[in-house]
Amino acid sequence: MRLSNSLLFLSLYLPIRTSKAADRADNVTHDESWSFLVMADIHTFTPFSFNPDTTKLGTVWKESIKILKSVKKEYGGELVMMPGDSNSYGPLTNQQIVERLGISGYTTEQSIYEAGLNCYKAVRQLFRKAGYGTLLATVGDHELGGNEGFVISGGRSKLPTVPAYRKAFGRGYNKYAGGGYRYNEPIGKIKLRPLGTTYEDTSFAYRHNNALFVTVDAFKLMDDGNSNYIDRTKGFGGEGAITCDVSGDHLDWFESVLVEARNDTSIKHIFVQAHLPIIQPVRKVSCSGQFMDGADQSQFWVIMDKYDVDIYFAGEVHSNTASKSNDPASNLVQIVSGHKDFSNFLVINMTDDVIDVKLFNEVGNKKVWNGQYVANGHLTIDKSSSAGIDISSSGELRLIDTVSALIKFDFQEILPLGSRQVSTLQAH
Repeated sequence: MRLSNSLLFLSLYLPIRTSKAADRADNVTHDESWSFLVMADIHTFTPFSFNPDTTKLGTVWKESIKILKSVKKEYGGELVMMPGDSNSYGPLTNQQIVERLGISGYTTEQSIYEAGLNCYKAVRQLFRKAGYGTLLATVGDHELGGNEGFVISGGRSKLPTVPAYRKAFGRGYNKYAGGGYRYNEPIGKIKLRPLGTTYEDTSFAYRHNNALFVTVDAFKLMDDGNSNYIDRTKGFGGEGAITCDVSGDHLDWFESVLVEARNDTSIKHIFVQAHLPIIQPVRKVSCSGQFMDGADQSQFWVIMDKYDVDIYFAGEVHSNTASKSNDPASNLVQIVSGHKDFSNFLVINMTDDVIDVKLFNEVGNKKVWNGQYVANGHLTIDKSSSAGIDISSSGELRLIDTVSALIKFDFQEILPLGSRQVSTLQAH
């Protein structure tokens, strides 16, 4: 997987306006306030793939259900957005998946489909038992077999089985056992899915209360997979024959969703999720750092900005960064987060006028499964003033300055890792 930027950076932030919204959002008491959670790059659920009996899933199931029930009780949330990588198929070869599933007579494609279906049905059941009946999941590179799996050679290519990976994801997360789609409530005249495209089972729009959620599968096979794709001049591709891009009929559908949403005055907020960051740079921790072709010059970003999408959520980089484009007229915020093994999560609380985002980070002595969290980031979007939208932020969600110098080391002082926490990086 390519790296978008070789720079390593700490925390150089944009100055943030002082705003009454930041104080008010902490104590929202409006009758119509409600919240949802975001959990990207959990990775935890791979073991669910190889045993369809959820009563025999062991530690991962036991600890996950305990943490999720605790999170539901303490932090609430009416639904969960999950921007990709709910499991870790990337490091596994197709043959390893076939062997671990252990069903004789199955082709490789059948085994991959069955393993994926086991995993995603179990994840849905896990969240449902914890009180989160609505789970909006995004395709990540790991669900499609990434990590060198998209190359056409080298002995690890999974390109012929990507359709089976994607089909299992769409069926497991987004369809009922009888075959109908889970998220199929009408929003005006639009089609809630890009029917007739590769993404009809994995990209969709969903309305809840005063908000619209759009989930986008941004992984695109180039040139029928005949060759690895990379455009070094533009910085596109670099992940074998699959790149990250929203275009053609898929992009047309996406824009039609946003047009219809903006014609509906009862929709106050729009949230979009895909797996890859768009604005660069972002913090990265132990990851490949893949990103969306075209960055904030891509038509995908331009369309989101045109129709006043509020927040674009992404994952991939296993760390947390909030940013916005350099256009002063734009209020579109990108929040990239990573929550491996429930190491942290976002809580988004809102009324018609205010979106209040808090980042909670895991604390405790154990490597994983501590189940204890403290707030360490805050971002508020306040639309209540006729003078315009006010965005305030602090902590790990403080908006970064994307154009200033990002390296700030003197190389004279050595600080032990234990003396300064790096979110989502686990101790060993």
